[in-house]
Amino acid sequence: MKSAAILCTLAWSAFWVFGGIALLTPPDETVTLLTATIVSAAGLVAGVVLYVGISRAGGA
Repeated sequence: MKSAAILCTLAWSAFWVFGGIALLTPPDETVTLLTATIVSAAGLVAGVVLYVGISRAGGA
């Protein structure tokens, strides 16, 4: 359970950090924008899945 909580924190951190990068990247830097968007989306999905798993296992 502790490892799931750590992974959940890392996933949400990736979402916020790379989401911010995606929002602040100029539109002409498409490779950076696309990479940041993909990593941010992966962090969002992983964070939600891990959060739901933790909340179901913990009874909260």
